[in-house]
Amino acid sequence: MPHAACQTRPRPRPIPEILEAAGRICLERPLDYYLVAAVTLLTSWTMNQIVRVWTIGGVPLGALEDPRAPEFLHALGHLFGAGVADGMVYALVNSVGGAVLIMLVARRGERRPSLTEGIVLAAPRFGPAILSTLLFFLSMACLIGLAGAVAGLPLVGLAGGMAAGIAGGPILLALRLLASLATLGAMVVFGLAILYVWLRWALYPQAVVLEGRGPLAALQRSAALTRDDPSVPWVDRYLVRAGALTACMVLLQAVVGAFGSAPYGIGLLLSQGGDPSRTSILNPTGMPLPMLIPSEIFSVLVRAAVFPISVAVFVVLYEDVLTHRETPMREDAPVIGKP
Repeated sequence: MPHAACQTRPRPRPIPEILEAAGRICLERPLDYYLVAAVTLLTSWTMNQIVRVWTIGGVPLGALEDPRAPEFLHALGHLFGAGVADGMVYALVNSVGGAVLIMLVARRGERRPSLTEGIVLAAPRFGPAILSTLLFFLSMACLIGLAGAVAGLPLVGLAGGMAAGIAGGPILLALRLLASLATLGAMVVFGLAILYVWLRWALYPQAVVLEGRGPLAALQRSAALTRDDPSVPWVDRYLVRAGALTACMVLLQAVVGAFGSAPYGIGLLLSQGGDPSRTSILNPTGMPLPMLIPSEIFSVLVRAAVFPISVAVFVVLYEDVLTHRETPMREDAPVIGKP
C-alpha cells in the first residue's frame, strides 16, 4: 500500500485561476469590500494631506528650480522626508483596512461574517498588523538606502579622482562611462534583490491576521511558505506566480488610476491651465481648491476598487501555498473558507 506521503499533490493554481477566484470573491459582497477600502484610502489620503502641509507646506516652489541654489538641497530634503512619511502613513493605515479585508475574504463560505463581525474579528490583529507593516516598511527602506549608497560609490570615486586631477580628456570620459555602468549594474542587482525580498515577505499580512503571529514571526512564516522547491516547474513556482500577480495588480492600478485622474485634467482645462498666482509645492498647477480637492477625492474613491481585489488575490495565493507546503498551519488558526 502506498504511503500517504507518496501521494501526488495537486498542481499549484495557475495565475489566471487565481485572478478568476479573486474576482469571483469580490463579486460576492462588493459593497462591503468597497466600503472598507474606500474608508481606508480616504483616511490615509486625509492623513497624508496633513503630513504634506506640515512637512513641505512652507517650501516655495521656486526652491526646486535651480539645483545650484543653497535652498535646493533643503527643499529636496523636505520632499524626501514628506515622501517617506506619506508612504509610511499609507502603509500603516492600509494594514488596518487590509486586516479586515483579509478576515472577510478568508472566512467566506456558508457562515460568512457580516462586515461588523469581520471588523470585530480582525480588531485584535490591528496592533500586530501595524507593527508588522512598520517592520516591513523599515526593512525595505534600509535595503533601498543601502542600494542607493552602494550605487553611488562609483560616482563618488570618480568625483574624488577628478578632484585629485588624476584624469582628464579621454581617460575622464572612459571613467565616467565605467562609473555609470557600475552604478546601473548595482541598481539592477539591488533592485532585483529588493523585489525578491518583497515577494518572499508578501504573505506576512495573512500570517498576522489568520495565524495570529507576531511581526518578526510573520515575516519568517512568509519566508518559509514562499520557499520554492527546485523540482517544481518554474511556471508553478511561487516567485513566478507572485511576481506575475503583482504585475497584474500594478497594471490594473495604473489603468484605474488613469481613469480616476480624468477629473483632474478636466479641472485644468476648465481653469485654463491653472492660476500661476496659486501655484505652490502642494499645488504646482495652480488649480483652484474647489476643483482640486474633489478631483483628488474622486481619484481615491476610484482607486479603492482595486484594493479588495489585491487583498483577495494574495489570500487565494496564500491558501494555495498552504496546500503545497509540508509546514502545517497552526492548530489554533481560524478555519479558512473554500474559494
